[in-house]
Amino acid sequence: MEDRHYLSEPRPIDGLKLPSWEVDIMREGVDVPILTLTVDSQTLPPRKRKKKVVWKLPDDLKTNPKFGMEDKRRILELFKQKKKELKRARKSQTTTTGGTNPNNSNQNSPGSSNGGGSKTLKRMSSSAMSVGSYMTANEEQPEDDDDDDDNDDDDGIDNDHDDHDDHDDPGESKVAEGEEKVDDNHNSVSLLSSSPPPPGFNMSGLSLGGSASSASPPPQQQKRQPPSSSTAIQPPSLPPPMPSMQPLQERSHSFAGVSRAGPPPPSSTPPLSLSNPPPIPPPPPGLNSSSRRASTSSIPPPGMNPFQQPPQSQLPQTTANMPRHFIVGDPSALGHVVMETYYLLLRTGMVRDLAQYYLPEAQKSLTVGGAHALCSDVNQRLQQLESLTNMVLQVKGVLQHPQHVGDNVYVMITGTSLRPQCLPFCHSLILKQVGPQAFQILNDALAFLTTEG
Repeated sequence: MEDRHYLSEPRPIDGLKLPSWEVDIMREGVDVPILTLTVDSQTLPPRKRKKKVVWKLPDDLKTNPKFGMEDKRRILELFKQKKKELKRARKSQTTTTGGTNPNNSNQNSPGSSNGGGSKTLKRMSSSAMSVGSYMTANEEQPEDDDDDDDNDDDDGIDNDHDDHDDHDDPGESKVAEGEEKVDDNHNSVSLLSSSPPPPGFNMSGLSLGGSASSASPPPQQQKRQPPSSSTAIQPPSLPPPMPSMQPLQERSHSFAGVSRAGPPPPSSTPPLSLSNPPPIPPPPPGLNSSSRRASTSSIPPPGMNPFQQPPQSQLPQTTANMPRHFIVGDPSALGHVVMETYYLLLRTGMVRDLAQYYLPEAQKSLTVGGAHALCSDVNQRLQQLESLTNMVLQVKGVLQHPQHVGDNVYVMITGTSLRPQCLPFCHSLILKQVGPQAFQILNDALAFLTTEG
């Protein structure tokens, strides 16, 4: 406010008990004073600092007062208080005029002589009184918000006169709004009366007083009453039974004949829809992302019953048949690649991933002292690998050299097992080349040496 307003030179006022001066509140860009204040020792008392008077108004009118920054701020505070008082006075005057004018205008209206007009006047007057009382109750609260004062300062004091003029007409608009509210209430009541009751309720049960005796009988009595012929209750229709599933052989023939002999002839039994196949079972523990991607091959082909899932015992065999290869750029590094991959998967228990590096015709043997076990079946190979999990091996040497027959490579690994027992071991592997840089295990022989015969 100090940036936009400034004070004029004080003018002395004669004939008063206390020395008084008039000060005009001016605004930048406005030639006319916004408000004129009367300043004396009561409205602007002496200013003290540390119990000492540092400024006060002169004792006579001959001396013109000088206002400092602090004194100007105090005068502007008086200006704000004066604005609030004027605003409250105008609003209270507007409220009284808005609440009394509609009754007078309605009494002088030409439609007051008719019966329908009198009813309308009664409704309008009651609504106007309720609106006027509501506005009076709301506006009697003190308005000390600084935000309203700041907004009024932007437009000056003259905007209050415009607000006063604008408040003369809203009295009629409030009456019209009250009439619309009354009409809306009548419409809502008529809609409630004409709308059907919700399910399970009766209109007679909603009435009061003696009409409650005419309510519908309890459900037990309703069941005992014989139903009339016109309101006979029919039993709900049962859903059609599901079509019997065709045998696997019959379905395979039907799918095979579609592409050769055209569409099959229509039959009384509708075919089973395959648009929503059952969810694919999750992969067994230990499979990595590549095996999960390959598990999508378990979707049944046409001719196979999708609801007939393979037993759990066959799942490891299916995942073990997914081929994996030892890929090496330098053939001389094949032995170290095989050793690191083999023992890492074996130590972490990922034997299903390790089984994918074997050829279908591969053989695996395990020797402990004088005991020897040889297996060539996939399930037996998995069982033998699972018996070696969580074993810690310390490698001492890796030997690799190609064989003279075919593209096979012989790899021998020696070392000592640290867990579960400390035994020296010798691990021999024969790898077959299945691609330019890809190898798979053809023969696997692991022997643990003991002092016992």
